[in-house]
Amino acid sequence: MDVYRERAHLVAHLASQHPAVLAYSDPDEPAWPVITVSTPAGQMTWHLSPDDLDLVAHVPVVSADDPRAAWDGHDTATKYERLRALTEKHPPPDGPDRARRPSGRPDRTRRRGLPVRSHP
Repeated sequence: MDVYRERAHLVAHLASQHPAVLAYSDPDEPAWPVITVSTPAGQMTWHLSPDDLDLVAHVPVVSADDPRAAWDGHDTATKYERLRALTEKHPPPDGPDRARRPSGRPDRTRRRGLPVRSHP
């Protein structure tokens, strides 16, 4: 599986949690639909490969002039700032006070009840 297919899986999940539409709205890439996801943190859009459309079968296809598909002008940095804000608003079910490694990532060994290794 390539990284674009992996990303498409995550975008499909995001589109299952928030209102989303798919439109063939980019004249520079007419064969690649744009998925527009409307979240409390703001709009997020991605181009999807035609090979990944099976992952977003739950998302309605609309015309390019549908107001739900209108791009709000965000750039890539803004899109990922919005995604970060959305993620911070919804912490994981086991809470924000989980044990963390020095890297900042969750220490999953502690959660499994295994001994915690020290990191050099």
